[in-house]
Amino acid sequence: MQIMTHAEEPTVDWQQLSPLLDDAMQELGERDRQAVLLRYFSGQTFAEIGSRLGVTEEAARKRVARALDRLRLLLTSRGVSSTTAALGLILANQAVTAAPAIVSNAVVGAVVNTTAGVGGITAALLEFMAMTKTQLGIVGALAGLCALITVSQYRSVASRRSELANLQQENGRLASQLVAMEKQVVALRAADTRRSHLASAKLFAEETETQRMEQIRRTGALDQTYAGLFRRLKLAPVQLAQLKELLLERQSREADIRRALQEQGVAAEEVSHALFAKLKAVATDEVDGRIRALLGADGFSRFSAYASSEGKHQLYEELAVHLRDTDSPLTDEQVDRLVALTAAARVAQFPDRDAVSVEQYNLPIPDEVVQEASKFLSSRQLDVLRQLKAVREGMVQMIAMNRASVSGSRPIVGPPVDKRSSSQKTGEVMP
Repeated sequence: MQIMTHAEEPTVDWQQLSPLLDDAMQELGERDRQAVLLRYFSGQTFAEIGSRLGVTEEAARKRVARALDRLRLLLTSRGVSSTTAALGLILANQAVTAAPAIVSNAVVGAVVNTTAGVGGITAALLEFMAMTKTQLGIVGALAGLCALITVSQYRSVASRRSELANLQQENGRLASQLVAMEKQVVALRAADTRRSHLASAKLFAEETETQRMEQIRRTGALDQTYAGLFRRLKLAPVQLAQLKELLLERQSREADIRRALQEQGVAAEEVSHALFAKLKAVATDEVDGRIRALLGADGFSRFSAYASSEGKHQLYEELAVHLRDTDSPLTDEQVDRLVALTAAARVAQFPDRDAVSVEQYNLPIPDEVVQEASKFLSSRQLDVLRQLKAVREGMVQMIAMNRASVSGSRPIVGPPVDKRSSSQKTGEVMP
């Protein structure tokens, strides 16, 4: 603060001036009032005042001088005469004596805050200037207490900042762990997907292999069942392969019929031969149409004749296989005659085809067939036929016994012997 060095003494004391100062300050202009407060009650330099008021240091010096002179004139009009220098000196001395630093800071804040009341600010200053030493001591103690509280608050804030930093560090560590765990989860999922794919591929391979083996088995059975037909049709390899595909599809349709009957609680063998033939014709009609397109009318006629008695053809094709490498092989004509004799014997044995079951209609070789076959088979061929007949009868007996043991019943005997021919015998019928 600048020190006043004028020689003349103030012409008025503070006790005379203080009651009138508040009213005089209110009559000053706002910027003049701010200049007086900042200079004499806050003790700021002209440079600081200029910074506060937004002017240069020299401009601030002139404004303080003009404001102090106007304040002097206002006090003179109220009966307090003084020079400008004396007024500035008494204001500066009383402000330094009465107001501590905390009050000076409050004055600066009040000056800058344009919403504060002028009378209230000046009154507060005068009130502080009039304080006794005891009061000033209390104010100093309060200021020290505020300082202690500020230090405590600063330490608390510092502690909170330290805790926040620790929490942020811990959060970063947990975030890193989370990223690592997410990577592990992704890796585990990828491994699980690979295992699932490998298991699916293995299962697919196993299913494919099973299907391939089943296809081989069915194709082999097809070659045995339709060997005679394949020989007679004399198809090209491509046509033969197409025919085999169609025949396998035809067998699948027949298997569907058996499965449907089984779902209804009826065994296919228990259904009448005529009914089963009708069901089979309906199920295979579309496939038969494609076979007709492949073979032509003549070829399809041969196929139909063969298919209608495929069980019997299969039986005698087995006989042909046994005789194939002997000096008495079985010819296709001999096979056809054996099939025709067997069909006639079945008709004679079971005149009502609607009443006879599929199983009954496919009984082993009848005795009269063997008798008639002796007229066109060689002795070697006839011996093999008798052996085949015995094997088939044994198989039928064994199947009947197994079924009887499972169902707890005994085999059912077929229809009685036709008394018109003593040579006919009754075969055993499966339950």
